[in-house]
Formats: sequence, C-alpha cells, structure tokens
Amino acid sequence: MEKIHAAIWRVLKEKKSKGFSDFNNSPRSYTGEDMCELHLHGSKPVISGVLNALQKMPHFRAAEPGEFTKRAFMAGKLDLTEVEGLADLLNAETEAQRRQALRQMDGGLHKLYTDWTDRVKRCSARLEAFIDFGEDQHLDESILPSVQKDLEILRNEISAHLQDKRKGEKVRSGVLSVITGKPNVGKSTLMNYLCQKEVAIVSPTAGTTRDTIEFSLNIGGYMVNFCDTAGIRESSDSIEQEGVKRAKDRSSKADMLIFILEASRALELLSSNSQIANEHVPKLLSKELGEGYMKSIMANQSEESVKALILLNKIDLLSDEEMVRVKRMEERHPSVCAVSCIDGTGMQKFLNVLSERIKELCCGFAGELPTITQERHRTCVKNCLESLIEFDECIKIDIAIAADKLRCAMNELGKITGKIRINDILDVIFKDFCIGK
Repeated sequence: MEKIHAAIWRVLKEKKSKGFSDFNNSPRSYTGEDMCELHLHGSKPVISGVLNALQKMPHFRAAEPGEFTKRAFMAGKLDLTEVEGLADLLNAETEAQRRQALRQMDGGLHKLYTDWTDRVKRCSARLEAFIDFGEDQHLDESILPSVQKDLEILRNEISAHLQDKRKGEKVRSGVLSVITGKPNVGKSTLMNYLCQKEVAIVSPTAGTTRDTIEFSLNIGGYMVNFCDTAGIRESSDSIEQEGVKRAKDRSSKADMLIFILEASRALELLSSNSQIANEHVPKLLSKELGEGYMKSIMANQSEESVKALILLNKIDLLSDEEMVRVKRMEERHPSVCAVSCIDGTGMQKFLNVLSERIKELCCGFAGELPTITQERHRTCVKNCLESLIEFDECIKIDIAIAADKLRCAMNELGKITGKIRINDILDVIFKDFCIGK
C-alpha cells in the first residue's frame, strides 16, 4: 500500500495537483474487503497519470462492470434483490422508479422472501423429524396437519403476492401506452404533441405511418412508453397490412390503450346507429374500428389489467351545436376526452386524466407486501407456489416425495435472494452495471 501511495503522490506532484485517499477497513467497507478510495481533481491528465502509475504495480487490473458490487454480494454484504435494487436506482429516470429501487435496496423483498424461506424450512424440519423418528419417538400425530395448515397460510400469501397486476414491473420498465385508431384521426399529431417534437411524420395522406414508433416520457412521476401505430383499415398494400398487424400486436400487449376518433365521426355514428344507445363507448369503438379488431386486441387483456382512454379529436372543426353534444358525452363518460391536438384545446385535461390512470396502474395500497419488480422473481415465486401445491397433493400419497417438494420450494426462493447461486443469473445481473460499481 505504501508503494501505491508513493506512486500516486509522485504523479500528483508532477501534475501540480492535490488529492486524498480514504481507506476503509474490512469488513466495514462496501465490498467487505480492505478498500482505498482516491479523490482526485477531475482533469484527464491527472486521472490518466494516476492510472498509468497504478498499472505499473503488480497484480493491478481494471475492474469489470459491477465487480465491486459482485464482491459485496459474494461477501454477504448484499443479497441479489438488493443488488438489483441498486442497479434499478442507478438507471432510475422517474421518482416512482427511484422510490421503488430504494425500497428494494432497503431489503423489503429480502425480508419477505427470507421470512417465507424460514417458514418453509421450519415446516420441512418438522416433516423430516416425523419421517425419521415418528415411529420410534412416538411423535405427536398432529404434526402433519399443523404443517399442512402452516403451508396453506403461506400458499395464500404467495398467491396474493402474485396477484399484483405487475405493478412493480410497470414502474420499473414503464407503462406501455398504445395510440390506436383509423388513418388520419391524429395519432401521430398526438404523439408529436406529447413528445414536444416531431418524432412521427404527419401528412394529409392516409396510411403515412407504416410501423410502430415508440417514445418514453415521464408522466406524473411514472415512466410511460408511448407507441404510435399504423391506422386501422383494410388495405391491399402488403406493407400497410404489416403495419396494421404490428399495431394489433402492440395493442394486445398494452397496459393503456388510447383510442382516437374524429369528434365529428363519433357524432355521426351516434346519430345514424340506434344500436349505440346512451352513447355506449365500447359499441362506438367496435363500430368505428371493427368488432374483429377490438376482439383481437382484447383477447389477451382483462378489464382489470388494461386501462383505456378515448380521445375525440379535431374539436376545433366542430360547430357550436356539435361542440355541446361532444361536451355532454365527455361529461357522461370519465374515459372520454374531447381535444384538439392542433391547437391544444382539452389537452391539459387529457394529460391529467392520463396521469391518474397511469397512477392507478402502478400504485399499490398502503400496507401491502413489497411488489415483484422483475420477471425473474415472478418465475421463481410461481415455481415455489407450484411446489407447495404439489406438496399438498403428495402428502396424501408419499410423505418422502412431499418433503422433497418443500426443498424445491426453498430452492426457488433461494434463487431470488442468491442463497442458491446460478452463474448464468449472476452474469446477467452484474453485466448491466457500469465500471466502478
């Protein structure tokens, strides 16, 4: 260490610069090892000079991406959920992402999954004791029913944990909001208005947008991934057909659907179709976009998992009488917003409604369990639940097989926290860190 200090101070003296070193003793350092942090002036000659001096030292090498955090994990200073929380914090772009990452870094998920693991472990120990010593030691026969009861309670907790509508993943990755409608209703104009720049081509010619265009924005503290799509219509053009196909695909996966209709067209449909009674919005959309299209995009959706907004656009072209009818429709239906994407009329109200819907998609309820933030966690929790369900089936047939199901359940929870180490998982997690973390 003295040689390193001498080399560094020699460089600093040559560069007429100053600095200081902060030595952290094991095990109280970030990695749990002896560490030395160098604080230097930020000029490139000073930093490159110090690095060149260090490179001449034996065993010196540059750190790999995430290596310091990986060493902290290996030393037991962090578990994998906390490591992933740190990565999410470093990549956070919104306040909601920052808060969620900090909760995960503070050990919310770690405590939850460790508690579940301990409960399964205690049940497993009682079951193993019954298998090994039941007949010899005359163990209480109520052990099996008590184990089953405890695991039933745990199964219910895990099942509730999975019924979170993927709120944590939506906060982390962003809410997919797809803008859809017929050609030339103002989809691309809306996209440009939201982005405050021209990301999509706007033209009087129908069918200009042939592919999906995506752009991420911070809406009310939440990340929203907007997607502009091709106009929905029948076409003999193979390229436009592919665009419509992609529009359907993105719409079927959306968390939020933003349907755009021309306001005058909506009034025309209401006047000419007695079947659309009381301004029934779903029927209005089906009439405009086609029942086949609506069924195709809603096939993988449920009313609980997807939100929808309907924009009646181009209200700047309406007469006073038509405007009164549109405003009445807007007042009756909370999901309907009358706007003009050209002059901005009604857009602030639309953004307020959109922000509230996004918040509903992402926010949980006070006092609920920490939410799942990654697909990796969800897969492991699902596998754990399946093992516990299989335990309940096997206990009636073969107690030894049932005991193995509990070991499988513990292993799945261990994969989340890193107690069960799988190199492939570690490589994926740490490769996304920058050098020096």
